Amino acid sequence: MKNLIVYPISNQSVDLYENIKDTNRSFDFACIYYGKDKTVETEIKDKCALFITEGWEKIRKYDIIYRCFQDKLDFFHSYDHIWIPDNDMKMSNSDIEIMFNIANENNFDLCQPSIVGHCVYDFLRYPGPDSADFREIDFVEVMCPLFNKNSLFKCFTTFSGAESAWGLDLVWRTFLNRQNMAVIYKIFSEHTRPAGQNYSNFDKSPSQELGENALKFKSS
Repeated sequence: MKNLIVYPISNQSVDLYENIKDTNRSFDFACIYYGKDKTVETEIKDKCALFITEGWEKIRKYDIIYRCFQDKLDFFHSYDHIWIPDNDMKMSNSDIEIMFNIANENNFDLCQPSIVGHCVYDFLRYPGPDSADFREIDFVEVMCPLFNKNSLFKCFTTFSGAESAWGLDLVWRTFLNRQNMAVIYKIFSEHTRPAGQNYSNFDKSPSQELGENALKFKSS
């Protein structure tokens, strides 16, 4: 089983930075670096299975990942599971290993870790150590989805042109028939910053994008 974390990273993306430098792990990192600090590049480049640095005109997580997928399709296709966390998600490497193992053992098409810190949906919050290992659901949020290979390649075209990515989670569950999806309660990821604080530099509002995605992909 080969597992990958796709991580867009800037000079301020510190939450998984130490995870990258710790090479005592069974999963790989594909880092998409859009900062300007050459020290960061020097410290982590040789610790990543893929390191991409470009002069991106706009920093849009899913649209950048879409373009990278297109350019490196064979590379991404070689992995069984791919996790795509926001750059303000914090999680230990040991818990990441557990997350990948549970996803594989249960053949989830799409899942995510439970959340501590800033979280919009109560059913995605970490419920405590005495809970079940996971809960089957029909919704996984855009901030930290874990896809298996087949589900990713069913859904990755939806990444193209995404700004806030509002509504993509509804599209994905439609594409996957609301099946084989889960939140993993055995571990958690900490969301270190409040969600949706500033969309002023986007070309469209999140609510507009939500409506456009619903119409384009007939999601619900």
